[in-house]
Amino acid sequence: MSRCSGLWRMPSIARLALGVVAMIREDALWLCALPLDMRAGVQTLLERVIDVFGVARPSHAYLFANRHGTRMKVLVCDINTR
Repeated sequence: MSRCSGLWRMPSIARLALGVVAMIREDALWLCALPLDMRAGVQTLLERVIDVFGVARPSHAYLFANRHGTRMKVLVCDINTR
């Protein structure tokens, strides 16, 4: 792939998100707007999703980035949390 292609011009977070979508088939992909402390565990991620949406929907992926936008965590829900 040449450096002139669209993928190289995308921010690193977007390139990472595209990689996740390519590997995991999900119905929806949600990107959290607030930065996350990367030391947070799965329970903290799930609590944040439930606080915002009220429920973590099955077959949805939730992406969290650090403050600098250089790392991501992905929470993939495959169970019903109602």
